Amino acid sequence: MKNKGLVSICILLVVSLIMTGIFRIEQKKIDQQELEYTQKLNKKQKELATISKVTNDELLQKAPYDDTRQQVVTSQKVDEKAKKLFEILLTFGDSKEYRARKEKAQSLVTNNVLNDSKIFGSDKDVSGKSYIDTLKIYSTYRESKVYSSLADNDNMTVVVNVSYSSGRDNLPEATNHDVYKLQYNLTQDKFTDIKKIGNTGTVTD
Repeated sequence: MKNKGLVSICILLVVSLIMTGIFRIEQKKIDQQELEYTQKLNKKQKELATISKVTNDELLQKAPYDDTRQQVVTSQKVDEKAKKLFEILLTFGDSKEYRARKEKAQSLVTNNVLNDSKIFGSDKDVSGKSYIDTLKIYSTYRESKVYSSLADNDNMTVVVNVSYSSGRDNLPEATNHDVYKLQYNLTQDKFTDIKKIGNTGTVTD
């Protein structure tokens, strides 16, 4: 009986060793297959990334000719011009700088705007002296928020909320927030009309 028991144990051990060996061999095959699949997957992902990059580059090259992209580019250009214009209009410290605004703005506005007395009016009072110098009036541009519409028949409507500080001799400085409505012509590449439409607040320091 003991011999039979030993034989059975030996058989079980041999079978166990054989099964363990087979399992290890199969596991190595599985691991190798997983490694190969991982390598193939990584290769495909790199190929897809390259294709995606090429496609994006091609789209970016073609984008400037797309109507929507062109509208965005045009709007950004007009916004920057509007900010530059109001920086010119609302920055002066004496009569010389006040009068120089007209020449500085020539490249941004049409002649009818340059001749608008509400924008580029004279600083002379009834005596012929400059009220800018007499009262020591000054203005300093701060910032502006620009809202442009889409182009319609070669024209764009632009609304600007502009902030600037102003003051005069012996009086506290005030921070103003004015709203302007402008018209911009794409062919002339200039603002053709400027109107102040409101004030959102004035704060005295």
